[in-house]
Amino acid sequence: MEIISVKITSVFETGVVKAKANAVLGRFGVRGIKVCEGKSGLFVAMPSYKSAKGKYIDIFFPMDKEAKEELAGAVLRAYAEKQAENAAAAVLSGQEPG
Repeated sequence: MEIISVKITSVFETGVVKAKANAVLGRFGVRGIKVCEGKSGLFVAMPSYKSAKGKYIDIFFPMDKEAKEELAGAVLRAYAEKQAENAAAAVLSGQEPG
């Protein structure tokens, strides 16, 4: 899978969802990827909708483990970079990072 770019579009300080991202994969764009905080750390959740039975169903999803790991890694790296940018901006403006 060719991951061309990942952009963090929103960052949240509170709640389970820590950020939202968009990605360009080859000739396709994916919006609404979420970076979430779980019991064992951060994980990436694909865009989804809630069915009539209350179950969340992914709209987009990688077809194999390698593709899932590749996309999740790219999104988490983009999130870490965004966090570092935000911390640096806070230091430059005289605020507490975080």
